[in-house]
Amino acid sequence: MRSTRPFAVDAAGTAQPGTDLFLSHAGPDENWFAWITDILEAAGRTVRVQPSESPGGEYAVSDIGAEVARAERVLVVCSPALFEAPWCTLEWAAVLATRPLLLLRVADGPVPEMLATVHRVDLFGVDEAAATRRLLDAVAPPGAPRPAQPGPATPVAPFPAQPGPDAPVAPFPPLLPAGWNVPRRDRWAVERGTLLSQVRRALTGGPVPAVVLRGPAGSGRTQLAVDYAHRHASGYGLVRWLDAGQLPLLGQQLAALAGPLGLPARAGVDATIGAVLAELNRRDRWLLVFDDARDASGLWRWLDQSLPARSGHLLLVDADGTARRGDPVPAVEVGPLPRERSVALLTVRRPDLDPGVADAIAARLAGQPLAVGLAARLLAQDDRDPRDLLTGRDGHAPVELCWTLFQQRYAQSAPATVRLLELCALLAPAPVPLSLLRAGRPPSRRGRIGPTHRQRRGDGERDLHRIVAVAVDHGLARRAGDSIALPGLVRDAVAAGLTPRRRRELGDLAGRLLAAAYAQSPADRPTWSAQAPVVPHLLAALDTLDDPDDPHQLHAWADVHCSHLYARGAYAAAEHLARDLYRRNLGRFGPDHRDTLATANNLAVALLAVGQREAAWELERDTLARRLRFLGENHPDTLATAANLAIVLWELGEHEAAHGLLADTVARSRAALGEDHADTLARAHQLAGRLGALGDRWNARTLLDDVLARRRRLLGEDHPETLDTTTDLAGVLRGLGQFRTARALDEDVLARLRRLLGDDHPDVLAFASRLASTLDDLGEFQSARRLTEEVLARRRRLLGDDHPDTLASTHSLAASLSASGDYRGAQELFEEALGRWRRQFAATRARTDRAVRRPRPHPDGGMAS
Repeated sequence: MRSTRPFAVDAAGTAQPGTDLFLSHAGPDENWFAWITDILEAAGRTVRVQPSESPGGEYAVSDIGAEVARAERVLVVCSPALFEAPWCTLEWAAVLATRPLLLLRVADGPVPEMLATVHRVDLFGVDEAAATRRLLDAVAPPGAPRPAQPGPATPVAPFPAQPGPDAPVAPFPPLLPAGWNVPRRDRWAVERGTLLSQVRRALTGGPVPAVVLRGPAGSGRTQLAVDYAHRHASGYGLVRWLDAGQLPLLGQQLAALAGPLGLPARAGVDATIGAVLAELNRRDRWLLVFDDARDASGLWRWLDQSLPARSGHLLLVDADGTARRGDPVPAVEVGPLPRERSVALLTVRRPDLDPGVADAIAARLAGQPLAVGLAARLLAQDDRDPRDLLTGRDGHAPVELCWTLFQQRYAQSAPATVRLLELCALLAPAPVPLSLLRAGRPPSRRGRIGPTHRQRRGDGERDLHRIVAVAVDHGLARRAGDSIALPGLVRDAVAAGLTPRRRRELGDLAGRLLAAAYAQSPADRPTWSAQAPVVPHLLAALDTLDDPDDPHQLHAWADVHCSHLYARGAYAAAEHLARDLYRRNLGRFGPDHRDTLATANNLAVALLAVGQREAAWELERDTLARRLRFLGENHPDTLATAANLAIVLWELGEHEAAHGLLADTVARSRAALGEDHADTLARAHQLAGRLGALGDRWNARTLLDDVLARRRRLLGEDHPETLDTTTDLAGVLRGLGQFRTARALDEDVLARLRRLLGDDHPDVLAFASRLASTLDDLGEFQSARRLTEEVLARRRRLLGDDHPDTLASTHSLAASLSASGDYRGAQELFEEALGRWRRQFAATRARTDRAVRRPRPHPDGGMAS
């Protein structure tokens, strides 16, 4: 439990002066919660706040014992979001029985009957001054003089300029920017106003709108970035916190900005990243924070090329000291705290602390902000003897000392929290999603992080939040959304204290949790993008895997994840992860091991996807030779590699060799796997495409007819693979001059796509454009024109007039008008499209002149054989 002021409890458990208010809220009311807390503290009130890591008000009502007992009054931020919880009306009765309750209503809506007689105050529907008066009057003790009204909570410098007199009134309380996912402020952290001002000046008045926060581990770089984002949130229209410590995750995180930016869905992660970067170049008033950047200088160079308009702000937290002083992006140095600041923080949190002891502790902590914060929490929350912080062996690092004291204090009373921190210390440095910790729940209870006693309704989730809350409240972990992360020095200190036996036990636990997380995903993997945050921990588990039999099949899950990335169009991510897995397996098992060959096959496919054809050919040829030698020519893995090699040969221009190898592979697949096997049908479909490209359209049609009939019978007419086969068959029929049959197939596919995806989906609009081309071939110019006009209208609405897809539709409509004899209309549209293309080319040329573009260094990775 976090406290924003020092508190103390006597031996009988009675609250002593200094703790008077407990504040609870639901997650969606974060902006109101922050405003209320700031107002109360500015007025001199002491506030204990519900931990950010708890699920809404649930923590307060299920653990009201000691925490709520310390408060003279309980305040609840009330809105429909709070009352929607099924536990609300049942469990707030416990609070009513122990402490006075005050409802602070921040939105209109009915109040549950249980709370109908509780005193309430409406803070919504009035300006900030009136809301402040109502709040302070409501919490004032009976007979107390009216408190002085503080100024606005957390004044924010205008961005980019002070609004004029006709500007609209800012919303109250300030709404969080789009895309907001910034960790909550740490109220224990030292306010570093001077550094915040340096960051602001550098971003708004420097040569480039970017800043690198640089300093030693534990100096508070990440916390400074968090504080900056919160302080200036109202000056931005979009703010996003990105974990830059793991390149396989970065691209996925950038692609996720498509939603907050209002961009339409796109096929493929790489295409979505391109659309996001293009939209950011068109907008201003945005802030991207890249935390834990392992190569801040390299990341900045890529960002400068990818976002040449420099219309927003970039804040990079340097993780490894690679940001160089000669870099064009300015750096703000984050260093240790002066001795007097450390002493002040310790004594504010523990008022009875002897000044001499406080000075000795501050000297022991060496001004390290992380260690000072940990020590302050230990002193304030555990009522321990302050001299404990002066014990330990010589050379005991400050953070290691704090971890040792925490472990001694909580090994018996909170063993699950200690186990959680130990597990996270052995996983990757990336944030650990709580979904991974939930994965070991029943029916397999062995992987649970939480207590093992009998569970009441809903207690499993509460237990997890309690476990996390203890770690976060003591500063040993940070919570952001549905994940937690350990500061690097904490991670190192925890890992250093593990015995070999404990490491093996935790490694097995990690393997079981990871396997359970993947096994619980749907069979068709449509939601596997949610597994992206798990990938770094899967790789970390592979690095520490001691059992050569891989009992949890982690290698197999890694390969399957690669396949998912490739299928989603995240080709750079797939290549990145496949290369990493191949390097690991090659060094661990040698070139002939089944896991090494599987990742080699995946890497070859990914290399081809990113344009490295020669490298793909070399690797695929070597893999096929090894599989032929060890598995035989009809083994499924050998057939998969042969089919992939045929694709590589085709891309290299070796068409006859590719056709021969693929035809042989199809024949062997039919014999070994059966004619209805999914792999057999996929290869037959590929062979038909090669036949069509070589001019043998009749045989291509025969083959596609057979594949289509089987896929319709096995998968259904709406399955994506069935629709792909139908589409390709229509293309072959057009090549044979059978336009009406092709049109019927295209119209059927378009109708199904509209029903499945909606009229505005990019794939639907692309297919509608294709059908319009078929109608033109049939001479049905009016029908083609109407369909093209519909596509153009939708693309203009969804993408804007200057988007390449919109301009392609403009060109198509101009061609359709010309074919139907409307030359003047066609000329106008041709000129419009040409003018927009020229303007875009000029802008691109200007950006290119400033920075030579390079491939994007983004995310995830892989493919299965």
